[in-house]
Amino acid sequence: MKKVWILAVCLLMGTAMAKADERPISNDQLPKNAQKFIKKHFPKEKDLAYFEDRGLFATDYEVKSGSMELEFDSEGEWKKVDCKYAAVPADIVPKNVVAEAGKYFPNVPIVKIKKDRRGYDIKLANGHEMEFDAKGGLVDIDD
Repeated sequence: MKKVWILAVCLLMGTAMAKADERPISNDQLPKNAQKFIKKHFPKEKDLAYFEDRGLFATDYEVKSGSMELEFDSEGEWKKVDCKYAAVPADIVPKNVVAEAGKYFPNVPIVKIKKDRRGYDIKLANGHEMEFDAKGGLVDIDD
């Protein structure tokens, strides 16, 4: 019986992976919210590449350049902003996350932020990572 369950799980995972399909798209094919986000926060960014990632249950979007990576959900709401070595635009980071990060690492910019329903994960320019709950309360600090 255990073998049957393992086989079923493997088949399900294989099907899900086979359904995943990342393909290049144009800016016009991004959801409107994602287009507005890019215009507002990254107006000077050049040579952007756009991708649609069709998964089994949802479609996500990625936008990449040499200096940043963005991820959006199917509605065009940002999920990840990775500016690699530059600071993430300050107005997308919740104020209490900025304040809490500043208590531990003053004057160290946030270079990456990810959000999901549980909260936020940030990476600082000094390599430290911090995890916050959905209300912006500090959960963990990794170095």
